[in-house]
Amino acid sequence: MKAHHHFSDPDWDGEPKEPEPSELRPRPISDTGPEPDPPPQGEPQPPTQKIKVKLADGKARAIQSMTATTFWNANGRPMSAAQFLETHFDAPAYVAYAREPLTRWARAEAARAAAAGEFTDKQQAFIDFVLAQYVKQGVDELDAEKLLPLLRLRYKALNDAFAELGKPEQVRGVFLGFQRHLYAPPTRARLA
Repeated sequence: MKAHHHFSDPDWDGEPKEPEPSELRPRPISDTGPEPDPPPQGEPQPPTQKIKVKLADGKARAIQSMTATTFWNANGRPMSAAQFLETHFDAPAYVAYAREPLTRWARAEAARAAAAGEFTDKQQAFIDFVLAQYVKQGVDELDAEKLLPLLRLRYKALNDAFAELGKPEQVRGVFLGFQRHLYAPPTRARLA
């Protein structure tokens, strides 16, 4: 059962043997018979089939083509598709709408401009603080769970935060309310 212990053991595996000459010749991979007709427009493609290849020793092998997409982070480490989408929140917009991704700074500036006039000066100052954290740290700073740590970081005491920004439910509304501008599709006025 522990065959893997013999992986490079020449007594167990031995040297490779030369193939015995045979009158059979390998059939070229491209010689698999006539190409099937393509399906009519609008019909789904049938699943790919395995190609059988006869080898010189008379054995047949089935070959199936497969593709895989891999994602790599900035440090050169592999990441899952879900991790890629989480760290590159503009990727779905690019794929779905062929819109160029925006930097966090550009997105923050557009949200700041779009939210102008919706909030009091003190609330806007808090929004500016949150946007600066977002630009510096990333999209995770916008999670609802980050509200209290951000309030403590900015105001030191929650009572001070509520005195400046309003009741807790108002503060939560401010924190979540401006975020809709971060992901809103650009309007002509915002593009100009």
